[in-house]
Amino acid sequence: MPITFWAFIIFTLAISGVPLTSGFLSKDEILAGTLAYGTLTGHWYIAIVAYLVAALTAFYMFRVVILTFLGEHKDHHRLEAIHESPRTMTIPLIVFAVLSTFVFFSPNPIGASAGWVYAALPRPESVVPATVAAAGIEQFEEAAHHTHTLAMILSLLVAGIGILVAFTTYSWKKINADTVAAGTGPLYRFLLNKWKFDELYDATAVAGTIGTSKVFRWFDNNIIDGIVNGTASWVKGLTLGTKKNWEEGSISAVFYMVITAALSLYIGWLVGVGLLPPEASIGAIVGYVVLGFAVAGLSFFLFYVGVGGFDNSIVDGLVNALAYLAGFFGLLTRRIQTGRVQTYLAFVILGVMILFLWFR
Repeated sequence: MPITFWAFIIFTLAISGVPLTSGFLSKDEILAGTLAYGTLTGHWYIAIVAYLVAALTAFYMFRVVILTFLGEHKDHHRLEAIHESPRTMTIPLIVFAVLSTFVFFSPNPIGASAGWVYAALPRPESVVPATVAAAGIEQFEEAAHHTHTLAMILSLLVAGIGILVAFTTYSWKKINADTVAAGTGPLYRFLLNKWKFDELYDATAVAGTIGTSKVFRWFDNNIIDGIVNGTASWVKGLTLGTKKNWEEGSISAVFYMVITAALSLYIGWLVGVGLLPPEASIGAIVGYVVLGFAVAGLSFFLFYVGVGGFDNSIVDGLVNALAYLAGFFGLLTRRIQTGRVQTYLAFVILGVMILFLWFR
């Protein structure tokens, strides 16, 4: 995989801050800025951390190169299946590798300030908030210019140290990584576990999101759906009656049964008390109490059967009763409908006689 290997080497040199790469230009300006800030303010913590990170970056990137491309594979038979990537992969690698050189960003291989990127990016009026009497941009750029050479030397030094330690440990085997890991103990385990950041993230962001989603799910299932389903159940109770709701056995059905029973008693109480005279006798009071219970029972019956039940039982019952009554009288009168003229003439004479006797 020569194309992949050399492209990765160029990427590694760039991210490690080696000269003639674009990564050197950006890292050199950043490190020079940290030194300038330390010179102006006396605070060197940012510069120390920046150079430490630069050394670690060079170390772990060349560790990847050594273990991936320069080391020995544990299973040599798998090397036979390894081949160069297709052009859809190699062409982008070549393009990015070429763009990783300095010429596309600055004509000066060791100075980003001469390039178009540096000129295109606006600098702030101050490097820190004005409340702490920050240095002006002119003063800061002058300090960065004076510290540029020192920053470049230190950048190359820490990058070289990182690369050297990586080769000494993983290529030349002069340093045993397992021994160093065992010697550092808790620090190694802390760094190995990525500062416990994943555990902290799981315990806060992930667990918090899951907990919040459970609360919202419970609210949706029990409150929102409860209101919707309860409303549907009550509408169903009004149309089909309490009996249908009671057979479902749901909480809303039981609650609807209790509400309708209480409302029926209240209607009966209003009727009984409203009709009761001020000075009623014991018998009258008993009568109105019975009337109130009767009204309450009738109200609960209407709630129990519902609008549909009232229509089916009462309205349809009256209609069907009238139909049966009409049919019954139809059967009775069918006997006298013989179809003979003599019979109809006799009924006419009988009718005239009845009218004569009635109006005489």
